[in-house]
Amino acid sequence: MGNASIPVTLSAGVATFPEHGDSANALIRSADEALYRAKDLGRNRVELALPAAAG
Repeated sequence: MGNASIPVTLSAGVATFPEHGDSANALIRSADEALYRAKDLGRNRVELALPAAAG
C-alpha cells in the first residue's frame, strides 16, 4: 500500500450503571440509542446516553 492513508471515523454511544439502566439489557439499549444519536448528529463523535426514565 505504500503511503496510502485510509480515513477512519468512530461513532460511539456510552452508558453507565445505574444512571443509564439497571440491567445489562437496559444499558445496551441506552448505549445503542446514544450511538444512533451520535450518527444522526454527524458521525465521528461520542454521545452519552440520556438518564433512564424513573419508574
